[in-house]
Amino acid sequence: MVDNTIKDRSYCFGRLMALTQFLELNVPPIAKEGRTLIDQEWSNIVKYPIKWHDVHARVLSTRVSDKVYKAKTTVEDEITYIVSEIINPDDFMSAEPLEPSYTLGYSQQSMDIKSWGGYREGAGRPSTGRKKKNIYVTDEEYEQVQAFIQQIRQNG
Repeated sequence: MVDNTIKDRSYCFGRLMALTQFLELNVPPIAKEGRTLIDQEWSNIVKYPIKWHDVHARVLSTRVSDKVYKAKTTVEDEITYIVSEIINPDDFMSAEPLEPSYTLGYSQQSMDIKSWGGYREGAGRPSTGRKKKNIYVTDEEYEQVQAFIQQIRQNG
């Protein structure tokens, strides 16, 4: 689980890398060669964290789709929170390589992303109890069955 109290520079950059990778994987088109930009630039970002911003900007400029607007908005909100509330702005300009703790931030953020969405209590259409049944009838029988069903529903 992600810990928002950790303000370690490397941990936060690991989280940013996971979010950018999620955004890139879920906003078509996927990178050529089946690798994301984060995968391609991983070692550069670890050595020079300032490069994350360039990769993130490229992901946003080339991968925009209304189809995944909601996922994009959620990820962008999380990125904005990390950049504005947790990480120190000077950390973006630092030339220091990341410490190994970036892997913890990356893995925790990746696990947290996987828990987004899914079943929610009270969501969806309420059940009517009706189930689809297949029967073979003639057109004449179909008309009679339809009339009978209407009668049952009106009286029931």
